[in-house]
Amino acid sequence: MRLLLAPDNTHPIQTEEFIGDGIPKYAILSHTWGTEEVSLQEFSSPSASTGSKSGLDKIRTTSSKAKERDGLEYTWVDTCCIDKTSSAELTEAINSMYAWYAGAEVCYAYLSDLDPGADLETALPQCKWFTRGWTLQELVAPRHVIFFDRDWNEIGNKNELSNLLYCITNIPVELLQSTTRLEHYSVARRMSWAARRKTTRIEDLAYCLLGIFEVNLALIYGEGKRAFKRLQEAIVLSAADRSVFMWTENRGNAPTQLLVPIFAEEPCQFADCGNIISSFDDTVYANLTINPRGVQVFAAMASDPDQEDDAYRCIFDTHCTDNGVAVGIAVRRISGGRYARYKPRLRVTFPERRLWRTNRPIDDFEERKPPEYVTLATRISENLPFPGTNTVLGNRQCAFRVNWLTPGLSLVNFRPMPRSHWDYHHEVWFSCTTVSNGWCAFFARGFIALPDDSYVPVHLLVSCHYWPLGLPNLFIASLHDMDTATLAILEAQLDSIEYESARHAQRLLFMAFGRNLLLDPDGKVMTGKVLIIPRHMQDEMQYMRLPLINYIEVGVKVEINAEVKSEFRPDLCSSPMWRLDISCRVIREGPES
Repeated sequence: MRLLLAPDNTHPIQTEEFIGDGIPKYAILSHTWGTEEVSLQEFSSPSASTGSKSGLDKIRTTSSKAKERDGLEYTWVDTCCIDKTSSAELTEAINSMYAWYAGAEVCYAYLSDLDPGADLETALPQCKWFTRGWTLQELVAPRHVIFFDRDWNEIGNKNELSNLLYCITNIPVELLQSTTRLEHYSVARRMSWAARRKTTRIEDLAYCLLGIFEVNLALIYGEGKRAFKRLQEAIVLSAADRSVFMWTENRGNAPTQLLVPIFAEEPCQFADCGNIISSFDDTVYANLTINPRGVQVFAAMASDPDQEDDAYRCIFDTHCTDNGVAVGIAVRRISGGRYARYKPRLRVTFPERRLWRTNRPIDDFEERKPPEYVTLATRISENLPFPGTNTVLGNRQCAFRVNWLTPGLSLVNFRPMPRSHWDYHHEVWFSCTTVSNGWCAFFARGFIALPDDSYVPVHLLVSCHYWPLGLPNLFIASLHDMDTATLAILEAQLDSIEYESARHAQRLLFMAFGRNLLLDPDGKVMTGKVLIIPRHMQDEMQYMRLPLINYIEVGVKVEINAEVKSEFRPDLCSSPMWRLDISCRVIREGPES
């Protein structure tokens, strides 16, 4: 750390360097840069023009104030205590700056545009000092901050002016008075303090916040807005605070986009987060990681009908409240297990109670889906294979859906798997490639209402393997007489199988149901408890209608007919997709049948 030693009778102001714990007590200057600042090189080797610069007067006054007012021999001024020609020193200084301000005995905040004698309540909010990005940490970090007007008249300290400073900056009085710690405030709330501040260079919007979030970054000038994305990634890894996702698109000049990456582009998008409180329960943030595809988190999504366009969206619970109301963000699945921010101008509120504290449905919301590892996309490709701008469809090369054809059939429970490739909005499985050994399956439980007001239960397992390759193998089994424990084990085993492990899923089903297979002599049509339509029976992407008997009780049975067809649905998939038509027919046996 390079400090300025106050002048005496034997020498003028001069610089000294200190390393480690041997740093003496010092005062530090906070100010806004003008056009006549003095660099380290100019200060060390002054020219004829250096002496006339206003920046030199600022340095001298700071040094004299420190010595006369507070008895400090050393001062630190950013303009001349950092060698900005050295990228290594500049990186170290910016990453250490919050600690340097926090370690100072006193900070002098010089307001060059505050007239002497001005009314503080009206003049102070107009000062440029409150609009600059770097001065945020210079206000928060030091315990003692003394404010001076243009003529270096003392106008008060941070503690005395805390209520007025809160009105200007929205920084809580308790933090300004050092009665609470910075980490007690959510990431989103801290971001809101910087929302209306500016810096000369785009990258400094991120670099000036390193100390506020207690993270470190390599400085890469020229990377533009990517610096702010790197800052948010570092915050996720260090703080694991989901409020970092609570930004909203409030920029009037920003293009209207339905799907965007999960991270904000600028601090100004956190302007409405001044009252966001985040849950600090460690269990909330388990397994929160970052990979090349985005931020991975173990979470349960809730689906919510979007009343504006009658589409569906998912609600990602951020475990935050805004003025006591639980809030989250809308997201949309764009590929296997990967979600993008959906309608970023919206913030979702959960009525009455916090979603994460109960497994019961939230009023006006559907039940939460089972927890799963999801990836929140940090980047969305613009080079989509689909000829258009629909990111969701552009990530789908193949899809598979179920079409129930039976009147009077009511499904009580429908559990699709693998969930990573199931779209709850469109109710389809999808594949991002046509060369995948993908599979899909579902457990369906329901009943068929009969004209005499009775009903017949239906309980099925349906699985399809290798459908992304254009060679779907269909597997249908009746679960009517399977006991609850065995069924639970089967569901858990299937749920653990990866999407591209079709052979594994197929083998598991053969092991579970092989003992029930009933084959006719030619081995093609199978009836009884299990129906398997093998790959070699495909005929121009279509299968014969083959019956499965779902035995219910003596004298009553349900005939299940299944047919796989190809269809083109541009609203669901960018390419031809599969449709499984299932129909059920109740058959009564006996004299009156």
